[in-house]
Amino acid sequence: MDGLSFKYAPEEERARYVLGRSVSTQSVRQKGGGDKLDCKVCHRQAEKAGYCRLHAKGCQNVVKNYPVWKKALGISWKEYLSEITKNSLTGEWAKEVATYLEKSGDKDDVKID
Repeated sequence: MDGLSFKYAPEEERARYVLGRSVSTQSVRQKGGGDKLDCKVCHRQAEKAGYCRLHAKGCQNVVKNYPVWKKALGISWKEYLSEITKNSLTGEWAKEVATYLEKSGDKDDVKID
């Protein structure tokens, strides 16, 4: 699946693609009377920019460290994501976010407050 078809694919199909297995992905759950969105990476409740608390922190770390890698190695965003997913020093949450971003192909997906 290329980046464009991924962007417009139904959420369940995107989740299967990202996670590599069949999953139950309900984008909206009823809890406590309000609508709550699922994390883009996992099944937890999303809090910031579509990520759960853990993946939001991982995303912040991924975004925060890109300028350092870019300056040192002169690599693109895609190359950076690929490198950190292979790096043994990268945390698990950051790796999962990097994998998601790499497959989604959308750099705008990284805006976290």
